[in-house]
This record gives sequence, structure tokens and C-alpha cells, in this order.
Amino acid sequence: TDYVAWQAESLAGADGERLWAYWRDRLHGPRPALSLPTDRPRPALSSFRGASVALQLDAASTARVRELSRELGATPFVLLLATFQAFLHALTGSPDIVVGTPAFARNKPEYLAIVGDFVNSVPLAAHLEPTLRFRDLVAQLRTTVLWALDAQDYPLPLLVQRLQPERESGRSPLFDTFFALQRFDQFRDLERLLVGAESDETQDFGGLRLSPWPLDQQEGQFDLALQMMEQGGRLHGVLKYSTDLF
Repeated sequence: TDYVAWQAESLAGADGERLWAYWRDRLHGPRPALSLPTDRPRPALSSFRGASVALQLDAASTARVRELSRELGATPFVLLLATFQAFLHALTGSPDIVVGTPAFARNKPEYLAIVGDFVNSVPLAAHLEPTLRFRDLVAQLRTTVLWALDAQDYPLPLLVQRLQPERESGRSPLFDTFFALQRFDQFRDLERLLVGAESDETQDFGGLRLSPWPLDQQEGQFDLALQMMEQGGRLHGVLKYSTDLF
């Protein structure tokens, strides 16, 4: 209840107007839907059925991601996001790519210990020209991500309500693609259980014996989503997609 009261008060005041002004300026105007090369026509209503394909970078490629991130003054998240957006641009030819990503939405230290899911999805927009170099795309997205993190407390449903984008029943309103880089900073002891659930390994955690349980989730939520995570010095990933389309 404290969080809800704080959010309502914040959105009703100057801070809420500042956040709204940022998102309005970034996302105003008509944006053509991202036209991925699908196997089947898009249905009028999404079934939200989906499937996944796993992928893995070897240790050398993972190390190169970290090295290149340092060279370009960006985080691995920004570098991988830029790679995903460049990939989407190559598939579609669209110069404007908007990808959703989850934000922690716990900017105040007093909310760090509160139990609850405050995660808010934020849209990250990139503009890609044919002459754009990859390092320039990384620089563009580094700025975009920093500003989006500062504005992450503006709820996505309210953003959609105020922007009033053109809606289609078979699409998400602001983005059809999603990217996440999972980190387990608070649960390093459990990392090997949280990544790669196909294992018989168990681990003690506060007196509990924990073992992984494979569970398909969030498949078909978007046209295409890429979820990355690092374990044992390697980047692992999974592409989740809608089986209505692919």
C-alpha cells in the first residue's frame, strides 16, 4: 500500500509530468508496426501460444561481448540489445525499432526490501539508417537506456492510455518484440539452478533442498522475445516466439 500511495502521488505531481513528457517526446506520432517475415498470416486475435529455441555463446564469444562493451563504454545489456535491434532491422528493413524490456521499478531504497513484483515494461526505441555503424547504434542505445531507466516508474498501461497508439487486436500496443538480460546478483548461490533447468542438481538454501523444475512460460506473449543470461562464463539465451506466426 505504501508503494501504491507513493506511485499515485508521484504521477499526479511534477515528477509524473516530467516522466510523461519524456515518453511522449520519445514515442509520439504514428509508428508503423514491425513486419517480421512470418510463416503464417497474423490472426485477428492472438492465442498467446508459443514455443522456444535455446541458444548459447561459447566462452570466447562471451568474453568478446564483455571486452567490446568496455571498448564502447556500454554495458553488456546495451551491446546485446543493440545486436537484437540490428537483427530485427535486418529482418524487416524498418528504420524504427521499438523493443520492450523489463525494468526493476524500485528506484527508492526504502522499496528494495518490500515483497512484491513492481516490474514495469518500458519501450526502447532505436532509429537505424543504412549508413549507421554498430558502435553508433550502441552509443544511441546507451543514452536511450539511461533515460528509460530514469523514467521507468511511469506505468506502461498509463503510457498506452495517454499515447493512444493505433490498436490492433492481434498485437501488443507499443512493441511486438521483447528483450531481457537476466541477472541473479541477489541469488548467486542459486544461479546454476535458475539457468538451465534440465538438471538433477540440488542445492541447500536456508535449510531447503532446492532442485530445478523446467517450466515453459511467457512463450507467445510477443511475436518474438530474446531472453539472455550468463552462467559459468557463457551467455545462454532463449528465443520465445508466437506459434500463431512462426
